[in-house]
Amino acid sequence: MAKLFAKDKFNLILVSRGEDKLRTTASLLEAEGIEVITISKDLFEINGAGEVDQEITARGLQVDVLVNDAGQGMYGKFIKNELSRELDISQCSSCTGIIRCCLS
Repeated sequence: MAKLFAKDKFNLILVSRGEDKLRTTASLLEAEGIEVITISKDLFEINGAGEVDQEITARGLQVDVLVNDAGQGMYGKFIKNELSRELDISQCSSCTGIIRCCLS
């Protein structure tokens, strides 16, 4: 998805917990002549999305399009899965702080 946005000349903010992969991906996308900002955060952590929101706001950036590709999952029947893990996944999926970035 990021490649398509880069080809359409959208500047990008990439967020991932893997900083090395972020740098590599940013270099490839910058070859399209766009600006790529990287933020290394784990969105699965309870404060991760809020910290991304704070960093974006502090840098004075504006988010026009949000593509949330953060994901965690469990397999099996919901009723048999560990409740605390399902709640953690729900927290990550909502990414409230990231959504607030788009509204700022």
